[in-house]
Amino acid sequence: MIRFLSTKVKIVIGSLLIATVMVIFVLPRNVLIVRDVDRGENILMLPVSPGDKFSISFINSVENLPVIETFVIDKDYHIVFSHILYQAYYVGYIHEEKAKAVGKGFTIIPDINQRIDKVTFFMGFNAKHTLGFNDEEFPLYEMAQGGDLIVIEVKKKYIPSFVRKQQVTKKSRKTT
Repeated sequence: MIRFLSTKVKIVIGSLLIATVMVIFVLPRNVLIVRDVDRGENILMLPVSPGDKFSISFINSVENLPVIETFVIDKDYHIVFSHILYQAYYVGYIHEEKAKAVGKGFTIIPDINQRIDKVTFFMGFNAKHTLGFNDEEFPLYEMAQGGDLIVIEVKKKYIPSFVRKQQVTKKSRKTT
């Protein structure tokens, strides 16, 4: 049957097959991008879905106590600041009127539910900034240098759909 098809029909069928494969494997995906602005490069990219959670944990520079800020990706792929857990009681976080003690000296401010475009912070020299994503941890302090401006946001990127989350991008800090 294929021998009887004209060259034009074969080209059209071949093009449709190639287009179908490309659509299946390389659709734009929403990706959580961690960017080192000072170096001008993405240090981590993780495909996201609504409901995915990520956190930024670090050591507070004043009292050397832990802080964990938690975010959720909403149905429209926006970042929502969900809650914060910390030990230094006087830190001065937003919505402190909601603060509740949760044991072992920790305080939580739940239900912040603030939609934000991006998370921005300066990488601490000793803060050990770490990104937790679902059940994985990524030590950002190994990927960027102290003092670097870090921006975290969700953007659409073209990446193969079969790429696992940790395979997308994970760069180590350059030493100079």
